Amino acid sequence: MTGYFKLLIVLIVVLLAFASQVEARLGETMEQCEKRYGKPTSSEEFGGIQGLAFKKNDFTIRVFIINGKCGMISYEKEGELINKPLSKEEIEKFLSSNSQDFEWEVKDTMGEAYSTSDELLMQDLMRDAMKCIRWRRRDGAIAFYNKLESQLVFTTKKALEIGSKNEKDSLDGF
Repeated sequence: MTGYFKLLIVLIVVLLAFASQVEARLGETMEQCEKRYGKPTSSEEFGGIQGLAFKKNDFTIRVFIINGKCGMISYEKEGELINKPLSKEEIEKFLSSNSQDFEWEVKDTMGEAYSTSDELLMQDLMRDAMKCIRWRRRDGAIAFYNKLESQLVFTTKKALEIGSKNEKDSLDGF
């Protein structure tokens, strides 16, 4: 019996290790991304941020490495001329894979539009709701599916902070 229990414990540990690796996407290192998706099809650097593109099955995966970890990742399903729309099941799978034990909550952009009295803000929020579905995690990470480009993007709070800092810096000197 002791040999059986040792084997069972080893199998459980191996399965747990495999399951945790399969679940993590945001937060992975470049090496983990290459192990998951294969050799990158392209690589670029943007001011200290490493951008990698991968092909897996019918998908193009773009990964942005910030401080050694994946801070942003996008998924596109390749089509003839334009990206194919992702199915509800595919979106749910990617949301689950990038949850890191947090729940994704849908951000109701349409509801926000109706709750404002500012007509320009309302128009922007309505237009955004028509083309995009957004989710947010308690840790500040966000996901959005751009319906027009059929692109699903996940980003960490840290990547958002870097992006907003770079956006402000681009106006220096005006």
